[in-house]
Amino acid sequence: MAQDPEQSVVALKRHEVDVAVIHRSPFEPQAAEPGVAERQLLRDELRLAVAREHPLASTRRASLESFADDAWVLAPRGTQAHALASRACRVAGFTPDAAYTTDNTLLALRLVAAGLGVALVPTLAVAGLSEQVALVSLDVPPARAVLVAWREDDDSEAVALIIDLMAREAKRVGKR
Repeated sequence: MAQDPEQSVVALKRHEVDVAVIHRSPFEPQAAEPGVAERQLLRDELRLAVAREHPLASTRRASLESFADDAWVLAPRGTQAHALASRACRVAGFTPDAAYTTDNTLLALRLVAAGLGVALVPTLAVAGLSEQVALVSLDVPPARAVLVAWREDDDSEAVALIIDLMAREAKRVGKR
């Protein structure tokens, strides 16, 4: 089940799930919840998704402020994804013009492909990217830490195995 990290931790503490994959923004670091253990899996850089027809689509690397005048596709207010994108834009010296909001990365990429805006997207979320979308690396890329979380008091072999498998897969993915 896909949820915002805060919701995932709540589900974990309620014993609705045994393991959760969460992410944390460097702009708004948070300590682990009491009773919850965490292990960082990898660092996931965000890249800017633009329509193929965008003037900067063929640029290998650009500054975030180069997109200050574009319409943006953002995650809804109150989510970590929105906070990360908004903060990255503020650090770059502008407030993004949110033309559309969605918490669905696939829908955000479809809006980008249609030329309706640009979007900051996690590198991990762009598998099978449409040919109508280009990814632009940023000079100073915002990134999020991707972590696995579990209840500290859960010493089951199954949870330990899942955490170990996730760490090995993250290491493999990180080498790409």
